[in-house]
Order: sequence, then structure tokens, then C-alpha cells
Amino acid sequence: MRWFVLWLALGWAQVWEVRALLEGRGEGEIVLHFLSSSGEKVVNTRLREGRAQIRLEKGFSFREVILRAEGYLPVRLLSNHTEGGLLDFTRPANLHPKSGYLIHQGKAILAAGELGSLPEETQPTINAYDIELFLQAHKRQDLRADFTGDGKVDEQDLKLLLKNQALLLRTEL
Repeated sequence: MRWFVLWLALGWAQVWEVRALLEGRGEGEIVLHFLSSSGEKVVNTRLREGRAQIRLEKGFSFREVILRAEGYLPVRLLSNHTEGGLLDFTRPANLHPKSGYLIHQGKAILAAGELGSLPEETQPTINAYDIELFLQAHKRQDLRADFTGDGKVDEQDLKLLLKNQALLLRTEL
């Protein structure tokens, strides 16, 4: 009976591969927000070496997907850039032109440094407020500011934040 239930569950789901790169590391928790005409579906998963797999109901359609990772600017993938079972956030051509990301060796990577926003900020931005939040995180060794993934909040993480702040990255999601 359990095999039949498993078969039914798998038969009604489609496996999608997600590709994304976080600046400074290839692993980390991500959240995917699927926007459709019927609302929003949120899926949490973990990147391993820049890849993850998720399951969505067969026939689920969406118009765009927003990928968020704590400490990084979010990026938006348009549904007309999805290929059968693949959500590739590493191809700059797949991303909304006003998404904030960096290009490294021809691949799009999520920009590190977005630790919080002031109430009047309508869009995610890496700015002076993020530096203030970083200094607090450094004192407490709050790993949300560990952009390099080495288990500590240090000067290397600050260098990524400062580099990205200078680019004045903004994203319109």
C-alpha cells in the first residue's frame, strides 16, 4: 500500500532542478517564490554546489520566480526562460533586467551584503544600513553575515559587502 501511495505522489509531481550561485559560496539555504495568477507558492530548499531539486505539482504554472537567500540581493527569473524542469538563475539572459546580481566568469551570482532594509526603502539595496547591521553581526558572530561560508563573520565578508555597496546594486521585484 505504501508503494502505491508513493507512486501516486510521485506521479502528481514534477521534479525541477534549480541552479544558482551565491557570491562567496556554492551552498546555502534559499527560498523560491513562485508567482502565478492564483497567488504565490513558497518553496524552501538548500543549494549544494550551486544546485538543488524541488517538486512542484504537475501542471503548476507560474509567470515568474523570485529567489531569495538571507544576506543576498534577490533575483527574479521570468517564466519564459524556464526549460522543462530547469530553473537556471546562473544565466544572466534568464533574469529580469532590473534584478541586482553580479557576473562572474559569465555566470550570474547573487550579490552578498543585503542584511536589512530601512522602512522607507521599497526595494532591496546594499547600502550604509547594511554596513551598520554587519558591524552588529560581527560583534555577535551572527552567521547571517557570513557571506564566504567559512563559519565566521570577518573582514572577508565585509570586503564582499563593501565591494557590492560601491556598485549601488538595486533590484526591482
